[in-house]
Amino acid sequence: MSTHRPPEDEALFNLGLIYAHFANPKKDFGKSLDFFNKLIKDYPESHLVEQSKIWIEVLQKNGELNQVIQKLKQVDIEIEERKREKGK
Repeated sequence: MSTHRPPEDEALFNLGLIYAHFANPKKDFGKSLDFFNKLIKDYPESHLVEQSKIWIEVLQKNGELNQVIQKLKQVDIEIEERKREKGK
């Protein structure tokens, strides 16, 4: 049994949201994931566990999509460079 008491689970959840918020100039998806995972680990009976799991999945998918976008941008750059080389 955890020695932690509410509202610590709510604080962790809110910190996760703050770090994930698009308007936060210091957003940090890694920290957000850490807070959501800590909530799940330390407060398995919390009413916020399911929401935290959803946020984790969303943030992980977002990270995967960002990687794909970066790869596509790199491919576009390489294509443009090859076009320029052929045009010389």
